[in-house]
Amino acid sequence: MKTDVDKNRCFRNLLYRAPFGKLGLLLAFLIVASHLWGQGITVKGRVTDADDAPVIGASVLVEGTESGMITDLDGNYVINNVPSDAVLVFSYVGMVTQKVAVSGRHVVNVKLEDDNVLLDETVVIGGRAQRIYLRNTK
Repeated sequence: MKTDVDKNRCFRNLLYRAPFGKLGLLLAFLIVASHLWGQGITVKGRVTDADDAPVIGASVLVEGTESGMITDLDGNYVINNVPSDAVLVFSYVGMVTQKVAVSGRHVVNVKLEDDNVLLDETVVIGGRAQRIYLRNTK
């Protein structure tokens, strides 16, 4: 029956007798580690409106995944592990949704435009109906 010392000696001998030795094992480890850690890039940026004001709480999603976040008080966002060929989807209530290709960039700034729609609303004031037409204009 082998003791722990014999098992350690066998493992050490295996390392020295491996085809490339310690250097080969180190190289293999580095290749695997770089592949695992190099899955994506960090993308950051700022989302603004037509007047260059920050859009607070805009949704930024990586298309086809559940990865994403919302913008902070300054309209900034940071998303980690984004594939370099991904497409980011920017959306906010009352604004036109935009899709932007990352194309390997680390900074993606977006300017969202107002969604110009004709709103039709009926308001009852003091027992009589009044029709109000609202129009978003720039």
